[in-house]
Amino acid sequence: MTEFSRRNWLTMAALAMAGRRTMGAIEPIHGGGNVALNPFVRNVLDFSAQGDGKTDNTAAFQKALDAVHSAGGGIVHVPA
Repeated sequence: MTEFSRRNWLTMAALAMAGRRTMGAIEPIHGGGNVALNPFVRNVLDFSAQGDGKTDNTAAFQKALDAVHSAGGGIVHVPA
């Protein structure tokens, strides 16, 4: 069994996001943000993450990752 490194995981995530964008899984909404239309995409902001550059969002990211894991896979979306 192949062991996944952080670099491999990030590469796979980037490729998955690129594929999702071309398939129309993420589309712009008012305000210039993005909304995930795919039920396997979880937005980290939905798990109490703050985008203020000061708050420690570790717990929010872990909750989002746990939700994706519970669903059997998916993507954690982190808006700009």
